[in-house]
Amino acid sequence: MKEIKGFTTFHLKIIALVLMVIDHIGEFLPGMPGWLRYVGRLSAPLFFFCMCWGLEYTKNRKRYLLRLYLASVAMALLWCGLEIVFPFFAGYGPAYSAYNENNIFSTLFITAVFITILTRFKGWKRACLFSGVLLWEFAVGYLMVFGSLPETLSLPPVLVSAFLGSLFTCDGGCFACLLGILLYFLKNGKRKLAIGYAAWCLIVEVYLRPVQPVALWINGLYEQWAGTGRGDLFFTVSEWVYTLVVGNPPGAAGMGKWPAWSCQWLEIGALPFMLLYNREKGRSWKWFFYVFYPLHLAALFIIGSLFA
Repeated sequence: MKEIKGFTTFHLKIIALVLMVIDHIGEFLPGMPGWLRYVGRLSAPLFFFCMCWGLEYTKNRKRYLLRLYLASVAMALLWCGLEIVFPFFAGYGPAYSAYNENNIFSTLFITAVFITILTRFKGWKRACLFSGVLLWEFAVGYLMVFGSLPETLSLPPVLVSAFLGSLFTCDGGCFACLLGILLYFLKNGKRKLAIGYAAWCLIVEVYLRPVQPVALWINGLYEQWAGTGRGDLFFTVSEWVYTLVVGNPPGAAGMGKWPAWSCQWLEIGALPFMLLYNREKGRSWKWFFYVFYPLHLAALFIIGSLFA
């Protein structure tokens, strides 16, 4: 029997899944220690890394993208159903949970669309498609947050975000998508991957994430001025600065209680697992991961709601 050295795609997905469950236990269940969220910082980069190689090896990229999109919409529908039965969950603030709810499928889909445009098209066609999608994302982001699009359509924001593939209100925000794109172009060389990913963690997660207190301070000005009718400009500026710089969805600037944001740099811990990837697929439990993700979130959501 041939000995497989290093980690296959299957191994990385299992590792990411275990870390994800640990993270979500810390997120959903009351009274859990903060270090559970710290451990969970390694999960998303590993899933993005696996998605990048999945795009490389899939026989039908259109079907791959469609599968991610449908999984994103199904996840949003599940959240809507859960929130009907459990209308309040103390672990979230209404501004944050309204948009994305933990739907990594949406982030993976949007990231895969940008990667496909950048790698499958050339010249003016690539430039036009990329510009068109980017304009779409800014328009959707504006209508979602400031244009009251969900209310106009009489649909929950999380569902509208998933249906329209909103970059700015997906799980993790635009920075998560940027990380996925970066990993795709770094994945073929271990030295390039190590230097590039470490630089990302240093520049983005160590130096840019600490601007969060500034964003919260600006948002605090809005809270103080809102009663005078002069807070709209502060609200608009603070929310979009927070989104573009910190990389979290609009509406999250007032959520200062999330310990995971201050320790996002710990995702550097995912690098050794990436470097040990052997470019082998391993076992194919494709549908297991698509099914396990929503089921475990639903279970933790219900348990957390009951004990909140």
